[in-house]
Amino acid sequence: MDRERLSLSDDSLAPRPKRKSGGAYFAPPSSVRLFSSGCQLLDCALGGGWPEGKIVNIVGDKCLSGDTIVSVQRGVSPKKMTLRTLFNRFTGNHPNRNANALTYLVADVGGYVGLTQVSAVSRSCRKRLYAISDDRGNSLKASEDHLFHTDGGWGCLADGMLRVGTPVRSWRSARGVEVSRYKEHYVTHAEEMPANTKAIELSKIVSIQSVDSEITYDVTVEEKHHNFIASGFVVHNSTGKTLLAIEASANFAKLYRDSKIFYRETEAAFDSAYAESLGLPVGQVKMKRTLHTVEDVFEDITSLLDKYGDRPSLYILDSLDAVSDRAEQARGIDESTYGGNKPKQMGQLFRRLTRKMDKAKMTLCIVSQVRDNIGVAFGEKHTRTGGRALDFYASQIVWLAHMKQLKRTINKVERVVGVQIRAKVKKNKIGPPFREADFPILFSYGIDDVAAACDWLKTLGRGGPKAFVDSGFGDWKEYGRWLQDLADEEYALERRRLARAVKVEWARVEATFAPTRRKY
Repeated sequence: MDRERLSLSDDSLAPRPKRKSGGAYFAPPSSVRLFSSGCQLLDCALGGGWPEGKIVNIVGDKCLSGDTIVSVQRGVSPKKMTLRTLFNRFTGNHPNRNANALTYLVADVGGYVGLTQVSAVSRSCRKRLYAISDDRGNSLKASEDHLFHTDGGWGCLADGMLRVGTPVRSWRSARGVEVSRYKEHYVTHAEEMPANTKAIELSKIVSIQSVDSEITYDVTVEEKHHNFIASGFVVHNSTGKTLLAIEASANFAKLYRDSKIFYRETEAAFDSAYAESLGLPVGQVKMKRTLHTVEDVFEDITSLLDKYGDRPSLYILDSLDAVSDRAEQARGIDESTYGGNKPKQMGQLFRRLTRKMDKAKMTLCIVSQVRDNIGVAFGEKHTRTGGRALDFYASQIVWLAHMKQLKRTINKVERVVGVQIRAKVKKNKIGPPFREADFPILFSYGIDDVAAACDWLKTLGRGGPKAFVDSGFGDWKEYGRWLQDLADEEYALERRRLARAVKVEWARVEATFAPTRRKY
């Protein structure tokens, strides 16, 4: 093409010289102040951390049908009820509604049937479910990613570990069952079995069938066994959505000593004592459990902005799925609806409050559940409640996926001690999107950022620890054992060194993919 025909000067056509620092152009660093997620690897994937004064969305998965039968103790003795009824006992329209009652579910507590405390009950949205049956007559409808305890560990339909013929851990209840919460954790079948008999046994999956989509429910148990018995099957349910919000609170409190943290637990079953053990600064957090609609959330945030608008704050809504709208609350349960009012109200909330929150430096963290995109032929097969307004206004959207179970064996006794989580940043206005971070979550501890850092640095293939930190160790396993023997202060120092190494190496990797010249 003739250059004279172009409306560009000769100088503009000449390639610009490469920048000396690494030969790559970088976007200017964000002017938004950031606070840590509690894991340096996740901070890097987020572009530096969670942003001050912006909206972030944490999305997790795994759900069960509302018809799922669980054995619940909210009084003297366990009784059977559906997950739908259990949810209504907490938050819905039920004559015996009591959100403050201590609630326990029957669970596998090491081969015996015992009780494990419930910390959250939530209702999600419509998802595609599968009817799963075993040779003992148990039947359960679950999503493809819900975990069952197989003979080879925790597995689901999505990862191929759960299929016809797979042995799974299950329990068939009997008459006269007495469940104990004491140290022995035994079950006594008064008529059929003697005391201390191991009631959890293996059965085989005989049928898996896709069924219609349903409104789904979710239970989180925050004790060491992290399972419960659902319609006879031993199942697990935890992707760490609430834990990420708790760690965000802890790091926000460290950065802003005089800040305010508002935790709005709409699922009405949050265990504050357990959250405190994970690092949540309970004394600095203002809890509230009386928000039931989007309008309630709007009025709550507005009043807080008017009262505390002169200092940074963190507002956590856990979770959006448990929030309705006033029009739905006033409508009879048998009246039809197109379900479009809640997204409209969410859009109005964001439009009216986003600039106010930015000016007041209030970070809004919204926890969501995954739902299926019913009838989609192409594009995303999964979405979450809240409509497109949340996609538009959120600065960061992070989806969490459960990868595997973490186990330890001590004195020939094996226990599940945590879960491996993968976080994918699907939207990011602070840094590059679509970055991923894998990290372990340890029960009663939180994100093990040291293990996450070591595992990621190992994948770079540049040698042992001495290649990244000031250490004489050339073997990662030997380095890991040395870390565990350190005193708390020395461990904290080494943790900071690893965090710096991850930050430097992540920037180096990103630089290799950055453009080498500017377009304009």
